[in-house]
Amino acid sequence: MRRIAVLAAAGLLSACQTASGQSEQAPAPLAVPDAVDALGTEPFWAVMVDADQIALTRPDHPPATGPNSGPTRTATFARWETKTGQGKLKLTVTAGPCSDGMSDRTYPFSAQAVIAGRTLKGCAAEAGARGER
Repeated sequence: MRRIAVLAAAGLLSACQTASGQSEQAPAPLAVPDAVDALGTEPFWAVMVDADQIALTRPDHPPATGPNSGPTRTATFARWETKTGQGKLKLTVTAGPCSDGMSDRTYPFSAQAVIAGRTLKGCAAEAGARGER
């Protein structure tokens, strides 16, 4: 009986050592769709990301488009970067409810677009989705 207790204790100790000896796994990447629509107000802007390209549109500016090589994903954000005729365009999407400030819609992601040193802030959703009312 004593031998069984010693073996059981040894088994528990080895299980603890195995669990503590393993390296911690990195958190899963943020679940953002590969195709997103991002938009902002004041100033108005929109970025559409599809399988092939990333396109920024703004009033009084020519469209800025470039190829989509896919996002970089971490546990907290997804980021797309491309070169356009107007400079480097970077779109960063983070999780969390977002309001566009002009409607009653709520979007599942916040967005930040940067082009030619200008930062544009807004919201994002899966391409084709227009947020929730």
